[in-house]
Amino acid sequence: MLDKIKNMFGTDPFIPTSNIFPRIDTNRLKKKLDLEKKGKNRGVKELPPSDITSLDSVENEIIDSVRSLRDICYREYNDHKEVYNERQTRVTTASTELESSATKAPSKFKGISQGLETHLQESTVRLTECADWKKKFRIKHQIDRACHHYNSNRIIWLALAMIMVFVESILNGYLFAQKNQFGLLGGGFAALLISVTNVGFSSLIGFYSRFINHVNVMLKIFSLVLLLGWAVIVIVFNFGVAHFRDGMVENLSWNDAAIKAVERIYQTPFELSSIESWILVLIGCLISVIAMLKGYYADDPYPGYGNVERELDKARNNFESIYESAIHELMNTKDQMVEDLKEAEETLRNDTNNLIDGLFGNTSLNAQFEVQLKHCDDVAHTLLKLYRDSNSENRTTPPPKHFTVEFKFEKIDIPKTNEISLEKLKQGLDHIEELIKKSVEEINYMLEVSIENFPSARTIEKEISDQTNNRTLSSGKTNNRKKVWKSQEGD
Repeated sequence: MLDKIKNMFGTDPFIPTSNIFPRIDTNRLKKKLDLEKKGKNRGVKELPPSDITSLDSVENEIIDSVRSLRDICYREYNDHKEVYNERQTRVTTASTELESSATKAPSKFKGISQGLETHLQESTVRLTECADWKKKFRIKHQIDRACHHYNSNRIIWLALAMIMVFVESILNGYLFAQKNQFGLLGGGFAALLISVTNVGFSSLIGFYSRFINHVNVMLKIFSLVLLLGWAVIVIVFNFGVAHFRDGMVENLSWNDAAIKAVERIYQTPFELSSIESWILVLIGCLISVIAMLKGYYADDPYPGYGNVERELDKARNNFESIYESAIHELMNTKDQMVEDLKEAEETLRNDTNNLIDGLFGNTSLNAQFEVQLKHCDDVAHTLLKLYRDSNSENRTTPPPKHFTVEFKFEKIDIPKTNEISLEKLKQGLDHIEELIKKSVEEINYMLEVSIENFPSARTIEKEISDQTNNRTLSSGKTNNRKKVWKSQEGD
């Protein structure tokens, strides 16, 4: 049982060690090959013959056994060399690629920046045109104030008009329902028709009455006439409605009540039959005035000014949206490029440090392999000598002449790798670090320049304002010169 266990754990021909190439266990190999016994037996038989010039079978077995162990060490050596060469190639390739990436990074960032600037150009032109349009509009129409009510929503205006129609219909519905043959439903329907007409007409007049603020005198006169006409029509309309109600109270049909109301408007417009009819007139006129004012303030009091401001506001919002998106993309691009360069630099640093460690390891590897080759020669020589001495002692004839020749394996040329010097590696790493630092600085500088090249909405509008003021100032100077020339000519 003990021998079996010894055989299980005694088959490794190398002696356990921390070295890359462990020592060959000569004693174990000697026992395995049983050299003393084989030498004695073959010596008694006078084998090998004295005149033989080649190695016999036992000698070849010894050499083959050591050679197989030598080959294992050689493969191990090549594996280590391959790992080192791959590491060296990886560092060289990574250095070249990183240097190229770091060199091209600023140009790449500049290209992205120019692309975003081009994308922003359309909205910039639109904002510039709208800002210039507003400035010229204000100068042409002599406006020196901010725009009012330009954000008034037409939907809200319509909703308020419907609310006024509903309120007036409720208030008038009861008055029309009295003695109406259709009752409250008929009175409500009549009140609704009257209210729609009253609110709609007054709102429309109020909206166009804003021309009273226009610099054009003819439009001012037109608007004034429009307002006076509206006032007359509202009064006549609401008194006519009241007379119409009086006719219905007198149990006249709708048609007869309408005819009677027209006659009374011409004959006795202010003679109403009840206090309810006067209330109807007051409510109608009040709603008309409110509707007219809502129409007037539905937009800026100066016609067209609200539309100019809305277009400018729309262009400004569109520009700011694209502007913020461009700045955000530039910042993200810068951060990503810097992060990629820093990450690649860190990877290269680690690989270079590993390669630097490998430089010392590679030198040690070559030295240990040379020692191992010498060790294999020594083991083969020791085992051959053990066999040959045992053979020579047990034979009567002279041993073969080659028994006295020291054996050596064929020489293995250790390939010289193109090793990078430690100083050169450090210089290369320092060069890459400096290059990346310079690229990052260039990218940060380009980011600042790009942001400056992306003018904000405020900057664009200020430039337009300054240009317009300069044109106005120049125009004023020109007019003054003309006055001076005319004065001189008169003199």
